Amino acid sequence: MLCEQTSGRALRRTTPYRSAEDSVPEYAIITGVPFRGMRGGKPDERIERPEWVVNRLADREHLEIHFPVVTGYRLERATSKLTLPASLEPYGLALASAVAPTKTIAQDILSEHGKPTGVSTTIATATSARVRTALYQIASRTTDLLQSDAESKEPKRKACLFARVVPIVERWLSLQGMMPETREQVDALLTDPHASALPRRIADDCVQMDGDAGGPVPMFDRGAPADGSGTAGFRTRLKLEHRYPTGDGSRTRKSILDRAACHSAQETVLARALDRHSDVEAWVRNYKLGWTIPWYNPLTTRMHDYEPDFVARLRTDRPDAPEDLLVIEFKGAADADAARKRDTLEHWWTKALNRCAGPAGRLWTPVWITQEELIGNELDAAVSAARRRRAEHEARHAR
Repeated sequence: MLCEQTSGRALRRTTPYRSAEDSVPEYAIITGVPFRGMRGGKPDERIERPEWVVNRLADREHLEIHFPVVTGYRLERATSKLTLPASLEPYGLALASAVAPTKTIAQDILSEHGKPTGVSTTIATATSARVRTALYQIASRTTDLLQSDAESKEPKRKACLFARVVPIVERWLSLQGMMPETREQVDALLTDPHASALPRRIADDCVQMDGDAGGPVPMFDRGAPADGSGTAGFRTRLKLEHRYPTGDGSRTRKSILDRAACHSAQETVLARALDRHSDVEAWVRNYKLGWTIPWYNPLTTRMHDYEPDFVARLRTDRPDAPEDLLVIEFKGAADADAARKRDTLEHWWTKALNRCAGPAGRLWTPVWITQEELIGNELDAAVSAARRRRAEHEARHAR
């Protein structure tokens, strides 16, 4: 309840006015936090902390880190790749010979007055529409054979597989020299023995390879850059004892900003650990930079944004090597939303960006720290995990 509402109820008269002479004054005792709205209460004694500046260092452009501007996620289903071997065994059954003409040309079409017009028309015997219809029918039967009984009950999954089978059927017929050219050949493909033998043979020749395992995909704002514009200096009134480095005139070692504006002593310890870690090439404290991670709150049924505490880039052996980055959150006291934020960071945001990374793309590793004494161990474990992720990523793209 608001202070004004509480005061208003307390100051209501219990007896009505009769006249100015016999009115009895009434008083109310209000206990609580004093505020400016009531006469007699003392104003808040707000302590103004000194303002200090975080500067961007012009001589450290090589330490700048860009952050992806993700606005949401969408989920893609798992898929598998279908292909044909380099060489196929001969099919063994031949189509009907091309006894019918491939096209018919009609000359001297008569006008309504019975005179020749000199106009000719061409009628294709095996139209592309009929050939496409035959391919679709063969592909539909081949899809049924490639699917298991459980999968065939899902129409959406069958439609996705059918779209991949159609070019397989067309390529198989081309390699076997069986693309139809006449109406008779199209009809032969759709009748026995070809109607029964072709789908089974094509399904047996298909090689199913490991494809995309499915998972989240990041969504970006149209018209906006996919990466943040970097970091800039700012002013703040955070506690001086929570800045890193704490001494006047001192600067960070590996950050494009000369200081880190932290909210707690634990974050200051984490900033110092990043600045001195041998595997960290660059890092930045994410405060007033606008870098956020979208997460879904089922209680409000809305998407919200939260700011991770730090972002770090790992050192590489080659100057042209792709970037490996850590996104770090220090959560000393768990709140009601901490579990959902962590799940989003580890299973949605990180996975979505890494799935879209090409062979030389940036890879992200989440780091969630809950205890100050474990900061060093958690950073070492995150570096090892990032190295393994890069090796697995390169091996997967090399296949």
